[in-house]
Amino acid sequence: MTLGPPPTSKYTPEDVARLSDRHEKLYELVDGELVEKKNSSSRVNWIAGEASFHLQQTYSPHEAYVFIQQPVYCFEDGHCRRPDVCLIWTRRLPDGLTDDELYIAPDFVVEVVSPARSFDEQLRRVKEFLDAGVPLVWVVQPELQWVHIYRSDCVNTICEADAVLQDEKVLPGFKLQVIELFPSWAETKAK
Repeated sequence: MTLGPPPTSKYTPEDVARLSDRHEKLYELVDGELVEKKNSSSRVNWIAGEASFHLQQTYSPHEAYVFIQQPVYCFEDGHCRRPDVCLIWTRRLPDGLTDDELYIAPDFVVEVVSPARSFDEQLRRVKEFLDAGVPLVWVVQPELQWVHIYRSDCVNTICEADAVLQDEKVLPGFKLQVIELFPSWAETKAK
């Protein structure tokens, strides 16, 4: 027996964190309904951790806040998504971090392809982030060791394992070889 919320209810952004804690699940708010984010694979979490680590190595907390699975409300209709990783420049949060939810579009989002999410679902998430004003979204594809780069100016790129991610206006000074996002066992699998 599940104790989840009734499927026809409408929820507010304030309900997301409270119900996520109560049900010990990661919820997102999509079209007024709570939707569980299902990407708890160890590979997805590891890659998200690597992306976060490299961002935090490049930018101090005085420059940027880097979040993993942070609920972000950046959609006009109150939508809430939990990007696998997101970055927000500290200058955009002049009061710093508080206990309040974030009602701001991130400056950068990383999503890791999960077996629990279809390709169409993944592209919908990318479109939602771009439409909300996120200028740069990476979709990391573990099976192929690729990073799909989606930009708000519609100049999109696919980078393979040996490519170096750098020279993005949104991420000044950031440099990372794609293969660094994957565990060492993935290197032998790709060959």
